[in-house]
Amino acid sequence: MYELIKSVLKPLVDPATLFGFIFLGFCLVYLAKAGKTKFKAGMVLLVFLYFFFGSLPVNNFLIGLLEIEANKMSQDVRPGDVDLIVVLAAETDEAGGVRLIDELSQNQWKRLWRGIELFDRLEGKVPILYSGQSMNGKVNDEIEEAPIRAVFKRCHIPDHKIWMETVSGDTHESALEVKKLLISRDIDPGRFRLVVVTSAAHIPRAVKTFRKEGMNVIAAPCDYSSEPWDMPWYDYLPNSSAFRIGCSALYEWVGHVIYRLRGWI
Repeated sequence: MYELIKSVLKPLVDPATLFGFIFLGFCLVYLAKAGKTKFKAGMVLLVFLYFFFGSLPVNNFLIGLLEIEANKMSQDVRPGDVDLIVVLAAETDEAGGVRLIDELSQNQWKRLWRGIELFDRLEGKVPILYSGQSMNGKVNDEIEEAPIRAVFKRCHIPDHKIWMETVSGDTHESALEVKKLLISRDIDPGRFRLVVVTSAAHIPRAVKTFRKEGMNVIAAPCDYSSEPWDMPWYDYLPNSSAFRIGCSALYEWVGHVIYRLRGWI
């Protein structure tokens, strides 16, 4: 009985679902009145698009295509397989408003933890590089590095195994800066074997970008967004989780198009 009540009430506390029903009700009332046919057709189309692209199955499919590709790019990593772990940055939740301190975001934690797992699996013999800005364009190395280094040190990763690159602001710049860093250390980027750690939906674009720059890359996806397909009935209605996943999927698909047009992948 509890589960039944929960399944009925849950959509009623989701703002996206509530807005969908209010929007639908408003449209039905308007359609019952006499008026311009073209405007009514436009409203019907808007309601359809909202309910269609606001549902979890549609967005699950869009993000799932990227994550399936990421899984195909990944492989089991063992000692001796790679020479460097590259963890791509995600934005930090910065202090401001009621937040008193800078905090690592959920995406950051998942990427860092995956990198640390790989470091342990590779018996601590391979350096781990954190690549990219995390604080909305700030390039103060001390501010950028402090929270990341703190995590690595608390996981007992020695200083000489921690590499930092806090200049790049996007995936393409990360590939360029990592390549530049390797060259500065007299390392051939084409022969040095890298394992790139980032969110699963981001993996296809990231790997293609690094390979475009001539680097030998394999993928280590984490931070999956897609959901199991045995979802409850209310996930077929517009909901906040679906919109969140949809935004991530749209960001990556648009990113693919832009990177392809600019010749970066």
